[in-house]
Amino acid sequence: MTLRFSQRIGKTPIRNSLQSESMDDELRAGIWNCFKMAFLGDWHDLVHEVGVRFFERMLQNFFKHPIDSIDTDDAESNVAFVRKWFFKAEWHQVYDFVEYVSAGPEDPPRVSVAFHRHLGSPSAFAKMCNEILEREMAGYRIVKGEVMRITDEQELQAIEVAVSQAGPWSTAAEHIRKSAALLFDRKSPDYPNAVKEAISAVESASCAVTGKPHSTLAQALKEIEKKHPLHEALKKAFSTLYGYTSDAGGIRHGGIELADVSFEDAKYMLVACSAFVNYLKGISAQSK
Repeated sequence: MTLRFSQRIGKTPIRNSLQSESMDDELRAGIWNCFKMAFLGDWHDLVHEVGVRFFERMLQNFFKHPIDSIDTDDAESNVAFVRKWFFKAEWHQVYDFVEYVSAGPEDPPRVSVAFHRHLGSPSAFAKMCNEILEREMAGYRIVKGEVMRITDEQELQAIEVAVSQAGPWSTAAEHIRKSAALLFDRKSPDYPNAVKEAISAVESASCAVTGKPHSTLAQALKEIEKKHPLHEALKKAFSTLYGYTSDAGGIRHGGIELADVSFEDAKYMLVACSAFVNYLKGISAQSK
């Protein structure tokens, strides 16, 4: 997706971080639209018991209404109630709702078949919803009917610390910042180059430790080991990652795209490389 005019001229800010403890209007509206399209699109044409049962179960089991207070004959009011609640609910309550809907109907098989045929599929809702969650940079995804966090506080902290590095570490910090910007770009994320910037940060930090700015990562790691023995698995992991980005099909070759790099792949690289930059800064400080 391209940036809007107001974003291109700097009048409207572009989101560059995950929504983990909040939910903006665009994300909330997107989730509601998924629910509307998946389950309420043909509501006015429904004259069977399935539509009534759907809201009866929701009001009873999710909203915890007394069963004798539910007017199953007033579908319009039930929909209006859910909509009003949805747009006033706390962000975490909206995810409770998403999880409830994604789990599917609480009915016998006969009714469940009718539910899928007339009111849509919870799995289809989850798929649409995940697309919105990714587009609006939410820190959550729906996995098998459950809303799961994709970034925890420790991961975020590792990135924040790496970005704040200064002095000889400022180049590494800039690579991490660029990686995060490419990964979390709301309109046009660039996962392959996010990986490239992340591994470049490790290379830069390694050179900062050795004082040899033109060393490759493999050469720098050998120098570091002379003073600071690295765990073999750690050294092998980052040497392998560097090789992965540098081979004939790798992303450090500007004319080649690695099309199968996913958000999860790029996020993992950003977090891992941020943590390693911080680790290298730590061992460097210990040697002084």
